[in-house]
Amino acid sequence: GVFTLQAMDVNSFNLILNEFQDKIKAEGHKGVKIFVPRSIQRIKDTEKVAFAKRVDLEIPNSRILEALKEKGLLASDVTRLTTKDNNKPTGTIRITLEDPANRNTLVKTGLQIDSMFFPVEAAKQNVAPVQCFQCLSFNHVAKYCKEKQQKCAKCGDDHKMDQCKADKEKCRNCNGTHMATSKDCPRYLEQASRMKGLVNQYSTKSTQSHNA
Repeated sequence: GVFTLQAMDVNSFNLILNEFQDKIKAEGHKGVKIFVPRSIQRIKDTEKVAFAKRVDLEIPNSRILEALKEKGLLASDVTRLTTKDNNKPTGTIRITLEDPANRNTLVKTGLQIDSMFFPVEAAKQNVAPVQCFQCLSFNHVAKYCKEKQQKCAKCGDDHKMDQCKADKEKCRNCNGTHMATSKDCPRYLEQASRMKGLVNQYSTKSTQSHNA
């Protein structure tokens, strides 16, 4: 009862994502659900995110939501980022809008609160491949891995890396003389190129300059 649907273009993909499920439910097939591949969903989610910079610490998140609503911009979440070392609040606000159109408008206009103006940057698409640290393969995470024994990132054998006694590195994915987590691995580079292709295919063309 499971079908894989491959869209030929972005317009078809959006129709499947936004309208197809409602259409088949209207025809009486109420149990049907659409699941978007994780890699594509990550791209679509990132398109809704923006970062407001140098926002005064005294301004609460609730006031930012109000200011966005006053401008007709619908946001689902506003979060002030904190420092990694001591969890102190910073001047950067992560804003998740309802859709890419709202996000792109905010990037162009900036965040305006009363007489104050704060620059806004779109979240940058992450093209780093997803790699499982259980089996070291790509396109899934350890939570969904079928391997029961952890693979060594140094030699590829069935043990944890801190238990490895191998003298030389051997990549489990390409058999090269490097660790399986190396960003110079040909398999890693292939997956990174694939992610860039997905971003180019499914993301809205806009200026992006901040890591999500």
